[in-house]
Amino acid sequence: TGEERQLIEAARTALLKRDPSAALLALARHRGSFPSGQLAEERDSLEVQALLQAGKRGEARAAALKFLKKFPESVFGPAVEAALVDGPN
Repeated sequence: TGEERQLIEAARTALLKRDPSAALLALARHRGSFPSGQLAEERDSLEVQALLQAGKRGEARAAALKFLKKFPESVFGPAVEAALVDGPN
């Protein structure tokens, strides 16, 4: 839906602006409104990046491992794995 996409785009924009708190807020709103939405996979991958940007490495690692288990063939998998190796951008 349009609202679902807007929340994902808000999170992506916040990450580009180095504002992980705003990204995490948008992602939490998305999770609340669209827990199994069409963009849940993208949401979960962005969450890993936002947690890393926020300096929450332990939470990011846990979220990444959960993501890789839930979506083993995801197109976002390499980005999630790279975020763990490389740390925040």
